[in-house]
Amino acid sequence: SISKYYSILFETNSNRAFILDVFPGTWVNSLPNFLWFFLGLIVCWMFFSFLQRFNTGILGEKFVRSIRESLFAHQMTVQITSYDSTGFGKYLLRYSGDMTSIRNFLTVGIIRFIIDLLLVFLAFIAMFWINWMLSFIVLGGIVLIYLTVILINKTLYKVTLTNRNRKSGLLSFVSSRLPLVLTIKGF
Repeated sequence: SISKYYSILFETNSNRAFILDVFPGTWVNSLPNFLWFFLGLIVCWMFFSFLQRFNTGILGEKFVRSIRESLFAHQMTVQITSYDSTGFGKYLLRYSGDMTSIRNFLTVGIIRFIIDLLLVFLAFIAMFWINWMLSFIVLGGIVLIYLTVILINKTLYKVTLTNRNRKSGLLSFVSSRLPLVLTIKGF
């Protein structure tokens, strides 16, 4: 779009703007028409981006609600003695942070990943169509970055697990000590 804009503005012939030649000439042949066309593209992008984020958010909330209801139903069947042995913090953490993590996993980790993967695939096809040698160089770089990210994620998993266990212990400590504070205040 930028190359087409400069091509119209300076009345040159840009090789980079040939993709926009698929649209009718009256849409992109003069500067005012092109600016209206470009504004229309931006408005369409904003509308579809809003719909995608809104529907993804609704889907994530419905998913978390169904998990929360099934978790609550399961916790109603658990014996009280198991709560005493593990502490309430582990169960409080599920309602405070884990549900947000589950929602983010679905909305950001799965849905957005699939959308990004589709866009990268389409961009790779377009790049292969333009220059196949550069496409293979970029593909090699992507594979190298992917392997690096896998190694980093292995390290981060251990750190995340340690932090989650520490948070669970802190919540358990607070939930066990909170009734004692109320008793002290009562005296």
